[in-house]
Amino acid sequence: MLFLKDTKTPLTGGANVGTNPKRFYHRIVSLDDIKLIKNAMNMTINDVLIGITQASLSRYMNQQYDKKNEDGALTSYPNNLPSGIRFRAGCTINLRSDIGFKPLAEMMAKDSKCRWGNYFSFIVLPFSIGLQTDPLEYLRISKAMMVRKKHSYHASIAYLTIKIGLKLFGPKVVGTLYNRHTRNVTTCISNVLGPLEEISFCGHPIAYIAGSGYGHSQALLVHFISYAGKMAITLGFDPTVIPDPHKICDEMEESLRAMKAVLRKNLSLSPTMTTGDQSKKRKQRYLPQNRPAKKKGAYPLKPGVQGFFISCDGGREHQASQEALNVIDSFFEELVQGTGSKVSISGLIEKPINKKVTFSYSDDEDEDEEEDESNNGEEKENKGDGDKTEVTKGGDNDEVEEKKGDEDKTEVTEGGNNGEEEEKKGDGDKTEVSEGGNNQVAEKETAKDEEDEEKQKNGVEEPPRKKACVEGENASAKANEKYVEKSIDKLIDAELKELGDKSKRRFMKLDPGCNGLAFIQMKRRDGDPSPKDIVQHAMTSAAATKKHMSRFILRLVPIEASCYPSEEEISRAIKPLVEQYFPIETDNPQKFAVLYSARANTGLDRMKIINTVAKSIPAPHKVDLSNPEMSIVVEIVKTVCLIGVVEKYKELAKYNLKQLTST
Repeated sequence: MLFLKDTKTPLTGGANVGTNPKRFYHRIVSLDDIKLIKNAMNMTINDVLIGITQASLSRYMNQQYDKKNEDGALTSYPNNLPSGIRFRAGCTINLRSDIGFKPLAEMMAKDSKCRWGNYFSFIVLPFSIGLQTDPLEYLRISKAMMVRKKHSYHASIAYLTIKIGLKLFGPKVVGTLYNRHTRNVTTCISNVLGPLEEISFCGHPIAYIAGSGYGHSQALLVHFISYAGKMAITLGFDPTVIPDPHKICDEMEESLRAMKAVLRKNLSLSPTMTTGDQSKKRKQRYLPQNRPAKKKGAYPLKPGVQGFFISCDGGREHQASQEALNVIDSFFEELVQGTGSKVSISGLIEKPINKKVTFSYSDDEDEDEEEDESNNGEEKENKGDGDKTEVTKGGDNDEVEEKKGDEDKTEVTEGGNNGEEEEKKGDGDKTEVSEGGNNQVAEKETAKDEEDEEKQKNGVEEPPRKKACVEGENASAKANEKYVEKSIDKLIDAELKELGDKSKRRFMKLDPGCNGLAFIQMKRRDGDPSPKDIVQHAMTSAAATKKHMSRFILRLVPIEASCYPSEEEISRAIKPLVEQYFPIETDNPQKFAVLYSARANTGLDRMKIINTVAKSIPAPHKVDLSNPEMSIVVEIVKTVCLIGVVEKYKELAKYNLKQLTST
């Protein structure tokens, strides 16, 4: 290997190829197409990539030899490649058996079989340069070659030779031998597994990754790297040897299409590129031409929105957003309908946290008293019979009035006769129905009660019979109920339609792009309360009731203005808030403070932003950092500045729901 050189071809570099300037060219192809060929041919992705490289270099070199023969022959032949071309490619491989990332605890465990570090070696792949009528023949040749290399000791011997040479002779001697070995091959090839999902750098999504090397001893380097369902092909070339690298990439794409076409014909694959089940269509991973992309997930946070800024535990952004939508919507409905409790901040501590409610009709109390005194139990039963309802005018007005319990009470003496009198008296207080035609029902009930009294006197015990509840109903009341039900159904349908249309949603979550943060956008309509009013109502209610509202939300801050984080934009965006909360002509000047916080942004000066906000407030109002009445919250998230005005920020635990509701 140290002395055997490749055949000189149009891709072979000169003596100064290592010092010549290099250029780079890349092309992106579908990784799914490569996986399709891999599954159909029962091989690895490396086998497919080497087969495609062999096919493309053979076609490209055929064109180069055709050009050189033009001066000798006017007619170009289909196959201009000379026979017996020795064309080899150097390939760097990793001998580590455990491929992939392992947990650190598993790596550091005692008697762990996981190996630390990588074990790189170098092998030489003999390419078969020649035109084939069947494109799949390149794949078969590459698979057979890779199988031979896997079963040989070529890689292990090369690794041990380099390792022993470094210990005995040092890096200079080994580097010289390695360089001479690589200079004898025509090209080098590598394949690296990249991220499976899209990644970002400083908040900007990365479209593709195209890696290569510089200072190599060949005129051509071929690097493959996969990233998010795509395969990037990067060529590092010497422009003095290869002036048209785009043609090599064109031949690679053409070879890939030809292999797919043959597989489609031989294996009867559908045009949808299905594998296995021919009846099911494969999920489309790439968008058709001239069609917009479908947005997945929440939209990113941008300037010009109003809403609610939420902080939560890292990794719980989705759960916190869902809870915030429910909490904000409930307090919004309370403000709109006017059902919310009006609580002052000064009286929050004096109000009791919990209150035990005891109902007058509790069954447990009646049973306990009946066990203690049987006579008193009979009196209470008779007393309950006397507390009937009175329906006037046949139930047209549906007005039910309870008689006062004091009118039906009688004194209890030490004898059973008085109990009988009370029982009779209770029977007399029956339901009276006026102008309704239901007097016969009342008379029948009175007769039944008299029979019960006679049976009790004779010693016959029967369970108490349930009284029939007589209520006057008419057709108009039923019609009104049906009308109300229909109206409620219509309201529900209208609300569901409104929720289904994203453009009509009042509250919608946005993605701030930082861990532990969430944002709910509010699209205000005419007459809607502001985000400040909603959050103020939520905080006062939470502080008063101590009712647990959320599991994941920590801090909830209203945002009424958002802009790009610059001094000019902040001064322009805060003007409407200053006119609303800090008017120039006022009899009650406010004490205020500016609260600044920045996340994922280190390019701003904190004091410049605070001074810009403070200078926007007119003269009657003063700064008071110890006891402010109003606080201006400035939150910087990446490239968005969020501004909000809150009251009693310190008194309400800095608008932290968990601290407010904790006892």
